[in-house]
Amino acid sequence: MTNKELLQIIERDAREKATVLSLHNKKLSRLPPEISQLSNLTKLFLSNNPQLSSPPPEIVEQGTQAILTYLRARLEAKG
Repeated sequence: MTNKELLQIIERDAREKATVLSLHNKKLSRLPPEISQLSNLTKLFLSNNPQLSSPPPEIVEQGTQAILTYLRARLEAKG
């Protein structure tokens, strides 16, 4: 999945106020910080993305809220 495709999914899900985002098996290497803007997101599924390095595995293991907190901090640092 390209970064552009992923950003399109994020934009669509933001409009639809999605609570679940399934990105398993998408060959992702990193998550864009923009995911943290999905304010209604309660579940983020990332399994089967062995190349995923950002967020780091120890953050991913802590679950959706830890991932969103990590990405929110990255987004704020970017801005």
